[in-house]
Amino acid sequence: MQSEFRGGRRREKVGHGGWWRGASFSKPRILHCQNARPGLTCEPVPPVPCHLKIVRLLILTLALAATGAAHGARPTVSGKLAVLKRGLCYAPSKAPKEVREAIWAVNELRHKPYRWGGGHGTFDDVGYDCSGTVSYFLHAAGLLDQPTTSSALQTWGEPGRGRWITIYARAGHTFAVICGMRLDTTGRHGDTGPRWRNWPRKTGAFVARHPEDF
Repeated sequence: MQSEFRGGRRREKVGHGGWWRGASFSKPRILHCQNARPGLTCEPVPPVPCHLKIVRLLILTLALAATGAAHGARPTVSGKLAVLKRGLCYAPSKAPKEVREAIWAVNELRHKPYRWGGGHGTFDDVGYDCSGTVSYFLHAAGLLDQPTTSSALQTWGEPGRGRWITIYARAGHTFAVICGMRLDTTGRHGDTGPRWRNWPRKTGAFVARHPEDF
């Protein structure tokens, strides 16, 4: 196969056929052969086409994104309110470090199923119930040493709503609202399990509690 450059375009000759016109190049790069023997010349080396550079950049971006997800993503959004994108909660930049760390930790649970009693024997479980989910969050924030129940959460911490964290509890169920985002195991259309929910639910039958200073 032979090739030549004419007018900034490369042409390659295949077999005994004609010339096949290839991709356009802005300007061929000249390869300087310092060790070339006398009488030999170096062939010009074409630059990488722009579309190939874009493809390589996209591949590199996707690879870096996959690496970040594998090592635990820490999505952040500016302000004081959390944002939900495709099931992933973005922690607000102005929230305390403990709250942001706990939000990112709970993100790892979003694909796990609901399991009655889950998250009570151990924080690291295959599934979680409502109080197991809330306990996991509080533990990740450094606010709870061992899992607790929804009934016990009715008297946990301080009364009323918190600035960053509010626990809603009653006998039989509990959930939390963190930076405006609800962490709950019950959702719409049978969607159960430890998930972030960006729509409100009625709180009249629940007792509101919050951790001190949060």
